[in-house]
Amino acid sequence: MMDEKDMLLRISEGEEAAFHVIFVEYYPKIKNFLLKIIRDGDITQDIAQDVFVKIWMMRSILPEVNSFNSYLYRMSKNAAINYLKSISRQTSLNGIDVEDGNVIEDVLSSKEKLSALNDVIREMPEKRRKVFVLSRFYNKPNAEIVEEMNITKKTVENHINLAMKDINKDLLGLISFFSFFVGG
Repeated sequence: MMDEKDMLLRISEGEEAAFHVIFVEYYPKIKNFLLKIIRDGDITQDIAQDVFVKIWMMRSILPEVNSFNSYLYRMSKNAAINYLKSISRQTSLNGIDVEDGNVIEDVLSSKEKLSALNDVIREMPEKRRKVFVLSRFYNKPNAEIVEEMNITKKTVENHINLAMKDINKDLLGLISFFSFFVGG
């Protein structure tokens, strides 16, 4: 049995071999979990891969994860919900049908979007980055962030707003991508 905490620490330090071990262990489980929600094998595979790309991109926070299994399933569930919401929006957005709505998706792949997002997040001041990650990637309510970081609610809100401005400024034009984070 692998020592999960050790693996997460090694991944956070950029060790690809440790990431591979985690990937091999969890990818089939996540793919099957997503298949029950999405019911489309190709899309399920894409979403599962995107979840793992996101984990790699955000690897610096992995040592803070208490239960990787819970974290991974929550990320996967949120990714599936966001996918379903985006499909719903695409079908009803100003009469545009789903095929026309995929133009933006064709321009930039999910991996490119995640890479661009990671670059923006990496450039944020440390506290802003931590608040944003806790809020948007860990889905923690502001009250928990206040307690965890020992800062005021207003400071949390300010950091989230500034982080969103950074993202919107640097990633303008990725409308479908922003819908993922604005809703949280």
